[in-house]
Amino acid sequence: MVDRIGQQIGDYRLIRWLGRGGFGDVYLGESVHDKTLSAVKVLQAKLTSGTDIKEFINEARTFRLRHPNIVQLLDFGIANDDTPFLAMDYAPNGTLRQRYPKGNQIPLTTIVLYIKQVALALQYAHDRNRTIPYMAPEQIQGKPRPASDQYALGIIVYEWLSGSRPFNGTAVEVAIQHAMTPPPSLREKLPAISPDVEQVVLTALAKDPKQRFASVLDFANALERATNLKPNTVGKTKEQWLTDGNAHFNARRYEEAIVAYDNALQLDPMYASAHYNRGNAYKGLRQFEQALVNYDRAIQLDPRYVNVYINRGNTYQDLKQHSRAIDDYNQALQLDVKDADAYYNRGNAYRALKQYEQAIADYSRAIQISPRYTNAHYNQGLCYQDMKQYELAIACYNQVIQIDPVYANAYNNRGNVFHNLKQYERAIEDYNRAIQIDPQDTDAYYNRGNAYRELKLYERAIIEYDSTVRLDPRYVKAYYNRGLSYQDNKQYEQAISSYDRAIEIDPRYTNAYYNRGLCYKLIKQYDKAIADYNAALQIDPNYAWAYGGRGLAYSAHRQYQLALQDFERALKIDPGLDWVKSGREDVLRSMKAMQS
Repeated sequence: MVDRIGQQIGDYRLIRWLGRGGFGDVYLGESVHDKTLSAVKVLQAKLTSGTDIKEFINEARTFRLRHPNIVQLLDFGIANDDTPFLAMDYAPNGTLRQRYPKGNQIPLTTIVLYIKQVALALQYAHDRNRTIPYMAPEQIQGKPRPASDQYALGIIVYEWLSGSRPFNGTAVEVAIQHAMTPPPSLREKLPAISPDVEQVVLTALAKDPKQRFASVLDFANALERATNLKPNTVGKTKEQWLTDGNAHFNARRYEEAIVAYDNALQLDPMYASAHYNRGNAYKGLRQFEQALVNYDRAIQLDPRYVNVYINRGNTYQDLKQHSRAIDDYNQALQLDVKDADAYYNRGNAYRALKQYEQAIADYSRAIQISPRYTNAHYNQGLCYQDMKQYELAIACYNQVIQIDPVYANAYNNRGNVFHNLKQYERAIEDYNRAIQIDPQDTDAYYNRGNAYRELKLYERAIIEYDSTVRLDPRYVKAYYNRGLSYQDNKQYEQAISSYDRAIEIDPRYTNAYYNRGLCYKLIKQYDKAIADYNAALQIDPNYAWAYGGRGLAYSAHRQYQLALQDFERALKIDPGLDWVKSGREDVLRSMKAMQS
């Protein structure tokens, strides 16, 4: 496998390997524009002809399906080495295979929940004439069709129920069994299963596609009917199912929580609390659209349900729809003017919109209602800090610490305020306390390094940056600032090594290229310096300092005309760069001396 970690593919920087599929490797990618995360599949095949490229682009465009149960294709393209890639929504909670490893038997009610979601997605794709070929008998014959997906889904259900697949052996043996051998009886492996469930699964696994269900959704509905979920609710009230769901939710078992809430809703479809809590479970799975559907239904059933408005607002916050979130918090406050959480969350929405005065007012109202609301005090401090009202920010962090002496972030941010006030020793005291509370706090080590660097204690600063990258090997700013510390300490080779690492993690880190170029210039490796300034300018053509630095490198190379051009460009962008003016004057004198 080619290790692509740190590389840029299209507009995505690959920061972690996630896994391997049948057609390529999947990486966690970060957008170089807005830092959002995506799953980037880098395909194994390379496209070398114009026809290949055209076919790939046409095929990729057809996969832009929008459905809550389908991972969204965000982007596609072809890398510089002719490797095609697809960028998709990142699902941080992993796969069902990770949640249920091979050999696990899964409760039938849970299977039905999953199969219904998969079936809805596949039916949506089939309705738009899209399908994915699976190893159904007709697939072996090279004739895939929508019913092939139903067969593959049947294999999954069989494995989940029994703990093993119906067919095993080498690839050739399995292919032959798919084509010719009836699947082993499910009831022989699992006597407790009903004949109706077995018949549904075997129908989906029929060798002849015409003998399967008319659609994949019909298969899912038949499985749901055969499962006969209603008897499973006998013996428990809707309140008991709600309690079971809440227990699963609190343990972060969101899928199991949804099953319990489903059972509660079978007993009472008008049970607003079950809709609300099911929405919370979908939110925990980051399935925000489905969460909103449940919150909407809960509000329809109980328009005065304050917590639903708050959590629907929080979901809109997750979707960065801050104005819609504010509307929901307003509605909650109309119902309960003393709900501190509604004020606090509305404050968060205003802060996200950089409407700091409104945010501070809401945090203040939350604090009036609940004086020990530490998060409200803390976020109020963040607002004052963003507004550069540092004394007020310190007062807020002081209040947080008085209420909760082990609130590490309060020490960390109070330290940042002291840093901004150039009170570096006091900042270090706060970072020390944050690290005592949480020895894994990478930001505290990094910030302490910055304070030591301001005090020109470069060796101490380097130790802090070393601690930061030991805890987080991809903390790019720590490598960069460690480079600056080495550079300030005239340890140019070590500085270059730190900048190398920063650039490896973030190939578009212009300041790292600039300062590495400066180090190369200082050790008289002018060609490497010019290459780094070129790289910085390719990323940011208006980087005045890079033009100035390249001008100095050209000047040292006695390429005065090129140097003069770069100095002029730098000063056109930033007329206040005195060091560039001095460099220009030196070049003009040198050119005049050469002419005389």
